[in-house]
Amino acid sequence: MSNVGSILVAVMAFRQEPNRHLARWLENKCWRYGSPEFPTDVARNQTVNRFLAEDRQFDHLLIIDADMVPLPDQADGQRGTDAIFSEPGDVLYCGYVGREGIRGHYGDSDFGAACCRISRKVLESLPPPWFRFPTNAAGTVRTSCECSWFHARARSRWHIRMVGIVGHLQPLVLAPTDQGRMRIVSPHKLPVGEA
Repeated sequence: MSNVGSILVAVMAFRQEPNRHLARWLENKCWRYGSPEFPTDVARNQTVNRFLAEDRQFDHLLIIDADMVPLPDQADGQRGTDAIFSEPGDVLYCGYVGREGIRGHYGDSDFGAACCRISRKVLESLPPPWFRFPTNAAGTVRTSCECSWFHARARSRWHIRMVGIVGHLQPLVLAPTDQGRMRIVSPHKLPVGEA
């Protein structure tokens, strides 16, 4: 680790265990479970609140969801997940693909909270809630994820950047093709109901 300060890792397990890759990555790191509450924005806010109230010895909170898979540095030069521990900065995150292969968070302008490190000074500078699901005016439809709420509030005062990538463990459908080969199909692309 570099001189970025002390980091507490909070695993957002949402009533599930960290996957085996994440569990191995957490070895020799100071970590604990984040809040198991639902919805996700409430759990993230409870985790931040606890960090600010109880964990004064740590300079940064690293939030990672239990279904994220830490990746090594890539052959194409893309930094892996460990970069989030060594890169300097107050708001850093690793880019990832969303649920079932849909668009996730990737690039400096698309902050994602599933694997992010936020400094204490950033969290203390923002009034709660730190995370919230934006909705339409009537409050009947979510218009974005809780990550965009945080990003919209923090970006005017703090530099936010992607420093690496992280995998997202998701179920896939393996469909046979000709001669015993297979194709990978995301479950959200399959019709539900009678075949």
